[in-house]
Amino acid sequence: MRQLVTPSDLTAFLDFHRRQLTSFESFQDESTLLAQFLQSPDFHQRAIAVQEQLVKYELIDQIEPRLLKATEPGQMAFAAALMAEIQKNTGMWYKLFNDLIKDAYEAQCPLPKAQVDTLVDESMYTYACLIEKILAYRTMDQDSRWNGYVRHEHSYRMFGRHYLMVFYAQDPHGSLSAEQVRGAHQDLLAELNAQMQAPVMEDLFLIGVEFRPCEDSVNTEVHLDAFYQSGALIDANTQRLYQQLAQLKAQL
Repeated sequence: MRQLVTPSDLTAFLDFHRRQLTSFESFQDESTLLAQFLQSPDFHQRAIAVQEQLVKYELIDQIEPRLLKATEPGQMAFAAALMAEIQKNTGMWYKLFNDLIKDAYEAQCPLPKAQVDTLVDESMYTYACLIEKILAYRTMDQDSRWNGYVRHEHSYRMFGRHYLMVFYAQDPHGSLSAEQVRGAHQDLLAELNAQMQAPVMEDLFLIGVEFRPCEDSVNTEVHLDAFYQSGALIDANTQRLYQQLAQLKAQL
C-alpha cells in the first residue's frame, strides 16, 4: 500500500496477483511479485488502453512514447526509473490534494464527498501527469504567468474523465485571475462540456492552480481549487451558441 498508494492501482495489482495464482506461476514472496508488477507492461496497460481510445477520437495525437518504451522487453531500467518518478509525483499530488481538502473544511465549505471520491478514484499515472503540468509552471514565460493560462489533461485510469487546469493569472484583474475563475467556474465547465461532445465526457474537473509567495522564504506555495460538473449531451442549437461565443471571445 505504501508503494501503490491509490485504490485503483492496488486493485490492479490484486488482479495481477490473481492471474499469477490461477496460472500457477511461482514467485518468491509478495514484495518480489509487486516489483515484478511495477516493472511489467501490466501496470501501464490501463493508461495505454485509455490513450488508444483518446487517439481514436482525436483527443490526443499519439500514445505517449515513454509508456510504450516502458513496456518493451529489455527496458526494465527505464521502467524502474519511470515508476520512481511516478511515485514521487503521486506523493506531491496527495500533499496538494490533502491541503485542498483541509482548506475547504476550515473554510466551512467542504468538498462534496462524491467529488472527493472521484478524484481519489484515479491512478498514479494520472496524478503524475497532473503534477508534471504544475511543475512546468517554472519554465513558463512571464507573460503567461501574468495573464494566466490553461492546460488540458485526461484521466488515464478510465476513459471519459477530463481535467481543465487553469493556472491563475498574477494580474488580479485578468480574466484568468483566481477571483474571476472561482466566480465563473460553472460557466467555464459548461463551455468545456460543449467542446467535449465527440464523445461526451462523464466527468469534467476544473483544477485551479495558484502559486503564492511564502511569507517567510523566497519559495512559493502551490494551492489548488477543484470544481466539478458531470458531462452531458447538448443539442445542436446550444452547441452552436457556444461556438459563436467562443469566436466572439477570440476576437476580443
